[in-house]
Amino acid sequence: MWFTEEVGELASALLRGDPEQVGEEFGDVLAWLCTLASIAGIDLEQVAVDKYAQGCPKCHHIPCQCPEPRSG
Repeated sequence: MWFTEEVGELASALLRGDPEQVGEEFGDVLAWLCTLASIAGIDLEQVAVDKYAQGCPKCHHIPCQCPEPRSG
């Protein structure tokens, strides 16, 4: 639930356009994501490398250049 709250705070900060607060909220989201992955026994770095080392799984660009938003 804390992670979800932090994602909401990040979304709000992005809408307000406050760069300092956006940075703080990204940090909070990342910290909670890493914590949850650790609790679940997931090597978050390895999972990300396995999936995204070659760029976007669909368009293969870094950053993604897909014409529509991707999910998952």
